[in-house]
Amino acid sequence: MPRDQKKPPAATGRRNHVGPQVRRLRTVSNWSQGELAGTCQRQGWDAGRDIVARIEAGLRQVTDHELIVLAHVLGTTVAELIGEAPLPSDADTLRAKLTARRALRDGKAMPDLLPRG
Repeated sequence: MPRDQKKPPAATGRRNHVGPQVRRLRTVSNWSQGELAGTCQRQGWDAGRDIVARIEAGLRQVTDHELIVLAHVLGTTVAELIGEAPLPSDADTLRAKLTARRALRDGKAMPDLLPRG
């Protein structure tokens, strides 16, 4: 590609689409990046504050397992995180999700994702 030709948006360095949503939901929850990472760790993902920061900045790719954990911990869905469904903007809905997130932060286990049987 010639140097003066513009790169497509995907090639501009952004490595994920969930970073802004993760930052927004973390902020609404009044969590630090370290608190979010700690909650993710209790759910089985060895994430640190630096990983959360890189995800929010769009500098790190996110695996499917990590998306599932982030969605669960942040009280949302994978579809909402990746932008396929609108994030709720209603304050009451966000407060309810915040209550669920605080319970997770206090060590409640992640529910089974696969049906039993």
